[in-house]
Amino acid sequence: MKPAILALFLALPLPASATTPQQDARELLAYLKQTRAEVNRAGKAGDKVALQRIERDALQRWRAWPNDERHSPYANCHAALTDMLDFLSAVERKDKSWRDRRIRHFREDLAECEQAVKAKRP
Repeated sequence: MKPAILALFLALPLPASATTPQQDARELLAYLKQTRAEVNRAGKAGDKVALQRIERDALQRWRAWPNDERHSPYANCHAALTDMLDFLSAVERKDKSWRDRRIRHFREDLAECEQAVKAKRP
């Protein structure tokens, strides 16, 4: 039995090297910019399936964001992701006033996220 457990342990992939909060924020910022373009295309085309896929992916990223002190300078990046999720939910519910508020908050948080990432560049 022990050799089987050892073989399973050796077969598991090694965890990726730990990333820095700045790298996490930079990756999230790139994702937010790319996803914003995808949301615009899917919205104009009326593609509800694509919007739902984007929402699922964004929710996974939202859950994966570390909630610790090291990531606190980049809190606006996570807030922008939260705003995007709220926006997609409002689009699905066809709540125009909430959608407009969320997109405004998203733009503000995205700009602040960009500033935080630029300010911390090595």
